[in-house]
Amino acid sequence: MLGGTGFIGRQIVAALKQKNVNVIVDTRKNTVNNIEFIQVNLQKMTQANDWQASDGQVRLNNIDVVVNAVGILRERGLGKNLETYANIHALAVKSLADACAKTGAKLLYISAIGLSAQAKSYFICSKLGL
Repeated sequence: MLGGTGFIGRQIVAALKQKNVNVIVDTRKNTVNNIEFIQVNLQKMTQANDWQASDGQVRLNNIDVVVNAVGILRERGLGKNLETYANIHALAVKSLADACAKTGAKLLYISAIGLSAQAKSYFICSKLGL
């Protein structure tokens, strides 16, 4: 579960846990009890090979389904930690989809509802890939 501590993600995690589904959540810090956590910095996961672990294995091996509910409302950060709309909403999603295709993991991507090319918001436009 990518974005598992966010507004939508934590609801999904809670529902899955109620159904006794084994859930692994990405996060910058452990904020929920009784959940397995891993650290994934999506702003750095913009190329397909970024999903390779140090031993050469794809990080998604043995994962059946990846749910991506990550989204940023504003850009922030410095240097390699720059969280941009392009990095988080486009490049990381493409690299994740490529990694899922390599391992056979299913990808469920949750994005903004009601997207429109006429939107004035950079957030909405980034979800459209504009």
